[in-house]
Amino acid sequence: LYLNQSVPYLEEPPDPLQFYRDWIGPNKPCIIRNAFSHWPALSRWTPEYLREKVGSKVISVAVTPNGYADAVSGDRFVMPEERQMSFSSVLDIIEGKV
Repeated sequence: LYLNQSVPYLEEPPDPLQFYRDWIGPNKPCIIRNAFSHWPALSRWTPEYLREKVGSKVISVAVTPNGYADAVSGDRFVMPEERQMSFSSVLDIIEGKV
């Protein structure tokens, strides 16, 4: 059981064995910084790129008035409305085009 008041930061990803021994095995949380700054997706996955590659794909979207999915609203637990939308339509909403 992890009872510390704060979660430690690691400035870079540890090697897999070290990560398992220091964090997974003892079931301790940590926050890893600079873990994916080298990923090509960070620069490649622009809205235009995503529209071209997957814009026509239909996905399931949880729609709520306040942006929270399963949540307490007043004295009730509410679940989001599920809508089927194209990925391009979702991008339009995110970008404020709709």
